Amino acid sequence: ADDAASTPTERKDGEPLLLATNKQIGNTDYYRIPAIAQAPNGWILAAWDLRPKSAADAPNPNSIVQRISKDGGKSWTPIQYVAQGKNAPERYGYSDPSYVVDKETGEIFLFFVHSYNKGFADSQLGVDESNRNVLHAVVVSSKDNGETWSKPRDITADITKGYENEWKSRFATSGAGIQLKYGKYKGRLIQQYAVGRTTGSNAAVSVYSDDHGKTWQAGNPVTGMLMDENKVVELSDGRVMLNSRPGNGSGYRRVAISKDGGVNYGTVKNETQLPDPNNNAQITRAFP
Repeated sequence: ADDAASTPTERKDGEPLLLATNKQIGNTDYYRIPAIAQAPNGWILAAWDLRPKSAADAPNPNSIVQRISKDGGKSWTPIQYVAQGKNAPERYGYSDPSYVVDKETGEIFLFFVHSYNKGFADSQLGVDESNRNVLHAVVVSSKDNGETWSKPRDITADITKGYENEWKSRFATSGAGIQLKYGKYKGRLIQQYAVGRTTGSNAAVSVYSDDHGKTWQAGNPVTGMLMDENKVVELSDGRVMLNSRPGNGSGYRRVAISKDGGVNYGTVKNETQLPDPNNNAQITRAFP
């Protein structure tokens, strides 16, 4: 699959191309959780989890890997590590990538979790990045269209501020976040998170930056219904619509609207026009 994808090939619209297959490297590795984005220069970036010897979620010693197409999807660079996990002793891993592209500066951000001993379900309270019993939030960035990446930066304390005694776990919902294009909050970068709370059901939250990714903070949690992996899209009037997988398999996507760029959301409703296939999903806006 790797060699075939590295050779430029004209394909018919809709014709598939394998970027990754299970047991592709050393006959032991598995692949899950894809993310895709277009770099400011037009390159196509695809990232996913390389999961060694098992398809298990964190705290498996997973790695974030990426391939780039510089010719509109005809050919793809070989697999490169963006953040490489490590097995025992002192095991750690990285999982669940999500891109956010800043089209104003050209910088690209890639969010994922940093795990040590615990996954989402059994992570504990705490924001110290050396705490091995916490599932951490990290971000890397690229200023050369995804070719090279910074070292992972831990933002767990930043995005848990004010909720240190309530939020025990968090992960960036994989796929892609957005940059607002209109209105008062134009230029704001938004990455969605699912948060595990000691006080009850999981919440959705918008993590955002108004300084082009120098600092990140969390809006107020979207609660009232059990939430799970979620995404946002900017509506034509500048409002932000959240669309979430229901945390209890209720059958329909959950939707809420923000009028302040993702800081606060109104009432959550079950959108009966959108049956939920019980998985993570992406929502996108067609321009104009």
